Amino acid sequence: MAEFVKNLSLGWALASGVSEVDQRSNSVHFDERRVHQGSGVILVDQGASARQYAVDGNYPLSDIWQLDILDSGNLRIQTPESHDMGDVWILNEQGEEVLRHKPSKYTRRDFENSTATLGASGVHYLYVELEGRRSSEYRAIVQIDGSVLGNSLEDEAPFSRERRAPTPGAGDDFYRLPLPGGEVIEVVDDAATFNNFNSENVTTVAADGQPAVADPEGSAAWYFGNSGVGAEKINWYFYAAPGAPSAPVGEFTLGDIDVQYILFRPDGNNAPFLTLYTIPEGDGQDAAFWYRSRQNHLLPSAGYTPGEWVLGYWGSEAPDAGLFPDFPRVEMQLDATTARGPQANNESILYYAVNTDSAAAPGAASAAIALVGQKRGSSTDYYTFLLN
Repeated sequence: MAEFVKNLSLGWALASGVSEVDQRSNSVHFDERRVHQGSGVILVDQGASARQYAVDGNYPLSDIWQLDILDSGNLRIQTPESHDMGDVWILNEQGEEVLRHKPSKYTRRDFENSTATLGASGVHYLYVELEGRRSSEYRAIVQIDGSVLGNSLEDEAPFSRERRAPTPGAGDDFYRLPLPGGEVIEVVDDAATFNNFNSENVTTVAADGQPAVADPEGSAAWYFGNSGVGAEKINWYFYAAPGAPSAPVGEFTLGDIDVQYILFRPDGNNAPFLTLYTIPEGDGQDAAFWYRSRQNHLLPSAGYTPGEWVLGYWGSEAPDAGLFPDFPRVEMQLDATTARGPQANNESILYYAVNTDSAAAPGAASAAIALVGQKRGSSTDYYTFLLN
């Protein structure tokens, strides 16, 4: 369930304007809030910006929470604890009322609930009427019955008056990367497989190339800054077939891939590229003793703006239109000059890697890497990169 709590057993806090612990100790700051996310309902914004306090249109003085409802189905709201709390509404993004709930007038511990059928996911607004102004106390539960979307998102700690940026994170069904400009790269998909790489993985993933470092722009994405000294490059191997390298067993083939994509910020004019290798078959057609075929897929040099995030992709279809819609998408090209082997559709994938040109000029191959994804029929895999 998604639970929105205000001023209920959240502990003592310093009152407004108090800067020292020994001043007015044990006074309560009447704007303490905590949120537990899940059951198809998560917050759009985080921290102090997650909730507004306003009189809006025809609605009375209310706490206004902006929600991202991730699923359709039976929408349910319940207010098991309330004090000086009025009605509760949920509106869609067009401001249309979807559901209204009236807490009991006779008890603070009201386990009645209100439901409505929600036909589409998307941004919604939770209005909680404050009859006691900001000193109101409540616990409101909102959920899509049976949904597990968003369940692995970290619960929000108690909110303070200090504005805090959304925190980066990754789990079994989500990835979230806040950007310094205020945008947030986020994907939530409980049907996909998430393979999350963090600070502990930078050395093993780097193989014989350079490991990831901190992004100078301030994001938590993995970053490579090429100095142009020597044969400096990255070979970030983010997928290996089970049993590789000695006895690899193929999980899927080259022909199984509908689309593969990378969300990244190339900071120069020689962007990183996606590389794949297939399992050798020992029939005399292998390109090398350890692999059969190799393909490199590159962004066209004129197809992106250095310093901006872009979704590069290749395959028989484009990424879903709802995937990262705020970022430009550019089709990547197979580099025929570096391709090796038969490259037949029935060849099993051995390795995936993000690579750069070792001969790139200083800064030309620098880039921040957020994630790589692929779709194979009904299966979706994400490979995510966070320094945390």
